[in-house]
Amino acid sequence: MTRGIDSPDHYYYRRLMTDCARAVDAVAELAGLDPERVIVTGGSQGGGLALAVAGLVPDRVAAVMPDVPFLCHFRRAAEIAGEGPYVELA
Repeated sequence: MTRGIDSPDHYYYRRLMTDCARAVDAVAELAGLDPERVIVTGGSQGGGLALAVAGLVPDRVAAVMPDVPFLCHFRRAAEIAGEGPYVELA
């Protein structure tokens, strides 16, 4: 949770979310696919990433299907967490 958190340029999740958004851009360019019908989905961390990607490149994502998304509402999670990984933030 905290790898690189001391710098916006080096925070792990910033880079991971950027990579996911770029993956959607790459998928939209594949031959034989309709770039207007790209859907992102995932469970847990993948669900949180799917939500982030849908927000970062909304013009490329037709739908998002998160399942029990992790990485949502960091502040609340840090307040109620009894064990990792959010306790790293607290």
